[in-house]
Amino acid sequence: MEHGQTLDITIPLNRLYDYTQGPSYTLIAEDKVVCAFGVMVMWEKVGVAWGMLGPDFRKYKLFVTRNAKRMLGDVQRALSLDRIEVQCLPNEMYKRWLCALGFEREYGIARKYINGQNVVRFEMIKGD
Repeated sequence: MEHGQTLDITIPLNRLYDYTQGPSYTLIAEDKVVCAFGVMVMWEKVGVAWGMLGPDFRKYKLFVTRNAKRMLGDVQRALSLDRIEVQCLPNEMYKRWLCALGFEREYGIARKYINGQNVVRFEMIKGD
């Protein structure tokens, strides 16, 4: 990828979301996108986090985790969010990473949720 080139990160699973409606962050290392994530305000006091991990994520996992956790706290305070929620595919690496960021797993699995796939739901509640 050349410097300044636009990266289209549109994915069909989340076509209805407008990723410009909230703060977002992208980590680029060695001209590759390591990860991109952000928070969209969906309702008053409620945000939905989104993220995509690139193939080199594991190489920068500690750096990304520390900074993402800090940024999520900053976003929660700046936007006065009581709740940030996120859904992910039932993949152990994703689930562990979300817990490391401070999310807590909600009970059960949301079946046939996004594009007919099962997802696991997590939440981050202000003050918890």
